[in-house]
Amino acid sequence: MSGSSSTSYVFRPPTERWVSVSPKMASARRVTLTIVLVPFLIGVGVLAALQIPRWFPGVALVVVLVNASWVWWLIGRRVRSFGYAERADDLLVTSGIMNRRLVIV
Repeated sequence: MSGSSSTSYVFRPPTERWVSVSPKMASARRVTLTIVLVPFLIGVGVLAALQIPRWFPGVALVVVLVNASWVWWLIGRRVRSFGYAERADDLLVTSGIMNRRLVIV
């Protein structure tokens, strides 16, 4: 058994019926990301209009877009990591990509 398979048994016991959260959660978080990024992009546009050192707006734009695309991808991974299972007396919730977590309520 590979390491990830044994890890998934610890954090998502196969004896339970696991339910993933809606993929719409990723869409909602991506809309929020876009709303947060708009002021940064406007700021880059203002800097370009003011002709602050010519290289600065281009570098700022590249940094913002690279980080935004990485976070966009990470949002999808993070949302897919969420899951839950209901039992008679408790609720199991799992999440996490690098640091997996299982919470029993």
